Amino acid sequence: MKALSDDSLPSFRLGSQGNLAAVPTKGPSPRFELAPIVNELQQQIISADCQSDVIAMLGASGRLVLRDTMQDGPPLVTSVRNPYRVFMSPDGNHTLVSTTDGELCYFSVRNRKSTGHFTLHNRGASGNEAARNNVASCVCWLSSDAGFIGSPRTSISGAEGVSGSGSGWQLGSGTVYCLVGTKLGGLVFLVKVEVHGDGGSVKLTCFRSLQLPDANPQQQVGSVEVEHINSLWVLFVSTPTVLYRVEGLMDSPADFFDSITASTGMWNIRRVSTAGNASASGAVVLYRPGIGMPAQSYAWASVAGVVHGLLNSRSDGSSANSGEAALVELTDGGSVVNEQLLDLEHVVVPKSSSNESAAITAAVPDHSFRGESQLPVGATLVDVGLTAFHMLLLYRDRFIVLNHPAGLSWRGASSTLQGDWPYLCEIEERIRFDPFRYSKRESPLRGIVRDTAARKVYVFDANTFWELQVEQEHRQQSELFLDRAVNTRESSHLRNRYFRAAYQLCKYDKTMRNKVQFLRGRFLLQIGAIRRAMDVLAECDFFEDVYHLLMSFRNSKVLQLYVEKRYKNLVRRVTEGKGVQMQLACLLALIVVLRLDTIARSENITDAPSATAVAETLTSGLTAFIEETLEERLPMFSCVGYVNLIAQLLEEQSRPELVLRFAERMNKMRYVITYHVSRANYVEAANVLGAHARRIDMRSTWYSLAPILMKKCPIQFTKAMLRAVSRDAYDMPYLLLNAEKLIPVFTQYEPHMNEDPDNQEHQVVLFLDNCITKLGCDSPAVHNYYLSLVVKHDTKRLDEFLQSSLYYDIRFALRQCLESRRYRQCVRLYSQLHLYEDALRAALDCAELTQDETPGGASSAIVGSGVNECAATSLVSGADLGCNEGEERDAWSRLSVAQELLLSLPDDMPLPRRKALWLIVAQHVIQKNDNRAALRILADSCGVLKLEDILEEMNDVSVMENFKGAICKSLEVYASLTKQLREKQLEAGRMSEELKREIEQPRNSFGYVTANQRCIICRSTLLQGDAPFFIYPRCCHAVHESCAVAKLESIGGLEAFVVDEGLPKNFLDGINSTRDLAQMDCVICGETAILEIDMPLFTEDDSWLVL
Repeated sequence: MKALSDDSLPSFRLGSQGNLAAVPTKGPSPRFELAPIVNELQQQIISADCQSDVIAMLGASGRLVLRDTMQDGPPLVTSVRNPYRVFMSPDGNHTLVSTTDGELCYFSVRNRKSTGHFTLHNRGASGNEAARNNVASCVCWLSSDAGFIGSPRTSISGAEGVSGSGSGWQLGSGTVYCLVGTKLGGLVFLVKVEVHGDGGSVKLTCFRSLQLPDANPQQQVGSVEVEHINSLWVLFVSTPTVLYRVEGLMDSPADFFDSITASTGMWNIRRVSTAGNASASGAVVLYRPGIGMPAQSYAWASVAGVVHGLLNSRSDGSSANSGEAALVELTDGGSVVNEQLLDLEHVVVPKSSSNESAAITAAVPDHSFRGESQLPVGATLVDVGLTAFHMLLLYRDRFIVLNHPAGLSWRGASSTLQGDWPYLCEIEERIRFDPFRYSKRESPLRGIVRDTAARKVYVFDANTFWELQVEQEHRQQSELFLDRAVNTRESSHLRNRYFRAAYQLCKYDKTMRNKVQFLRGRFLLQIGAIRRAMDVLAECDFFEDVYHLLMSFRNSKVLQLYVEKRYKNLVRRVTEGKGVQMQLACLLALIVVLRLDTIARSENITDAPSATAVAETLTSGLTAFIEETLEERLPMFSCVGYVNLIAQLLEEQSRPELVLRFAERMNKMRYVITYHVSRANYVEAANVLGAHARRIDMRSTWYSLAPILMKKCPIQFTKAMLRAVSRDAYDMPYLLLNAEKLIPVFTQYEPHMNEDPDNQEHQVVLFLDNCITKLGCDSPAVHNYYLSLVVKHDTKRLDEFLQSSLYYDIRFALRQCLESRRYRQCVRLYSQLHLYEDALRAALDCAELTQDETPGGASSAIVGSGVNECAATSLVSGADLGCNEGEERDAWSRLSVAQELLLSLPDDMPLPRRKALWLIVAQHVIQKNDNRAALRILADSCGVLKLEDILEEMNDVSVMENFKGAICKSLEVYASLTKQLREKQLEAGRMSEELKREIEQPRNSFGYVTANQRCIICRSTLLQGDAPFFIYPRCCHAVHESCAVAKLESIGGLEAFVVDEGLPKNFLDGINSTRDLAQMDCVICGETAILEIDMPLFTEDDSWLVL
């Protein structure tokens, strides 16, 4: 892919169109304040340092105060002779103090007993140089690892003991390495500090030294800094007029230091004019966001101004494409980029004498109301400090916070000023804090200290130690970096870093973030970093502008890449609202269209095998994308219209496998089934229906497709229907389909439609039989329709159905059986309607039909095996009739149905009607000249028919030949019956006489009551008073009437006798009240005494409780 040029892109300028309009600054401005820190020094401060919240202050008289602000204990207070500077390690464990007589003293606030000192000697020098005392002016602390293998983390440098920060430091005992710069001579020493145990001795060893090339021996080494940038080790050494920088590819700082010492040609030297005041510290300051983090920028406080730049660290890992990384990273291996000089002493004041100056003046805000210049005129910069977004400038009497991060180009794309020098108006605009502007200081400011671990900045003079408190420093900074990033005059590497910084600052400001990402993505497109640009643009919500930008690129692959990345970005934000969901829906449809278009184009390649392989790969990719999308369960798939749209897109491109897979994953089985039906895959459609037989939402699909599937594949469709009507896990009937609604479909089916020619079984009969017999379907319509089918196709099922079913219409069944000549079944139906005459005629017709179809008396195919099964046992044997067994079987086989009917007549049927029914059968067989069958009927009627009833229908010859034995037997029966009747009459006479005597006996019964006889119940005299009483003659018990009634009431009264199942039969006949009951039976020894046996002797109360 080729990169976009500026001319090929639409003209989107900052603040020119729509969404890209300038975004107003939000939130408060940064706020700065100097807060004094109370200290115990009680002397003028000549040097100070602070690392990891441990503050070190060195007084003019040699007093040293070390305080750990995170601890409540007292500070460490000691003293040294001839003090000069104090330096503290980044972890706050180690403190070095330099003196003017060349000594280095060691102290530790956390291990107060560990102290030591030594003198810096240049062992490689000779003569006076070797004997000269070397005063330490700066310290660079290296890693505490053995041999200092690994990244150096910090440096301590500066004119007044300015310190950096780092990590990887050991607490307590151990070995620490550091580089020490000297006040005179331009020397750098490698010093080893060994701390032996808690309270042990401290050994300081100076075993290597480095002489700076062409160094002014009268200038101090302002700072020493070591940094590991990418794969390079970089050493910065500075004086007020010269900045030394050396780079090397080494394994450790030790090897790097050795290589520098051995070769002087590795140095990169930058000198500045010495025309200014040489009182500047000359320190190089590296800015690290936090402890253990790589340095990002640097600044050098030279006599000519501030030299600052960026360190070439590769921290942009947003793209996995390493080839594109070279487009935004420097490839020459340099460690410093965009180095520039900010000369604050020689600023330009615009004049209106020329047209150019007039234009400049018009672009510069009017600051006349401020009076004098905000910069100290003629003053030399003493020290410089760095924060994330500001440059701290320290003069003797001024402390200025300048809103210009180190390494940032002085002017951006929006500036109309010309030249590379700063204008006074620009500097005034960028000053954010100047606390000492209007105050006259008695003591000069001495230095700036930055505690990287605690992210604090301190400023001090001879009397006061201040903390610079900053609030909301990052506010209003994103536009500063964005203005530099859109400047096309800057290098790609710088613009990429500026864009990245602007994005990090506005990450939580939605509008500004979108603006930055759009411009950043356009920049990446310009330099050809296509994939990285798509990653950036996918996070921008200016979708219309981005889409218009990519359409101008005229590359479908780039557009597809962006759309897919934007889609994935929005998937992670799907919960943000309906706007995101709507955009997701549009993007997904667009991705499908673009991918389908790519597949179609690949198939048009002339190389057929290659085209097929490419198309298959692309199709697999689209399938995987759809699968992944469906697994995310996005809200838009709940809309039926949208699902149909995606399916239509896939179908229009003739991708049936994609359509079916999509429909299956969306559970749109109706679409899948309809698709198979439209392509005549009826068996597959029935299988899909059967696989989803328990889904209620597909019920309408069953009904709509049943007519065609029942015709095209009835066997498979019936299997599917049987899955839809079955029993669930609890053995309860589950009926997804209503068989009654399917009857119109079933009426169009015939067995010859079965897809298997060898299978001619009626499928509807199978289905309805399962519904009725196994699932208990009780619909009369279903039962009647099933009956109409089995009448024609399955006699066995017909018999079982007529015996078991209760829901069919008997009259409808009778008509169906008559039409199909199922006479044996008609007999049953007529009998259920109590039309026995019609049933009997149907049975006779059944016998004639059997005779016509199966000569010799064999069972017909129509009546099946029911003829033999229904045959009843004859009541008169064949021997009695004078015929053999074979003749008997032949005579009666055809009348078995009629015989069974006659024998099953109800017992309560009147005898004349019963006799008429038997006579019908007898007349039928006599008309057939089958006299033997007539005699059999006579015998089976059990006396209902008499011999004389059938003799009238026969001629004399028949009577003499065939009925001789029957007549004799009949006469014998009459004689026997006459004898039995005579005996019964005699028995009845005897019983009558006995009854008369029993009736007469109670009339003469009586009892005696004496004058002093008492009532058995109340023990009072019976004859005293007028109270009626009962006397029972059989037992001679006498009781008052009221006492007898009361006793009966006490045991439950008449109701107790009614429910008693042990009473004699008819015992309560004529009893209507308790008095009647007491009058009839003795209440002392009669049935009342029997009832009292079941009554408890006492009633349990609380006195029976066991406590």
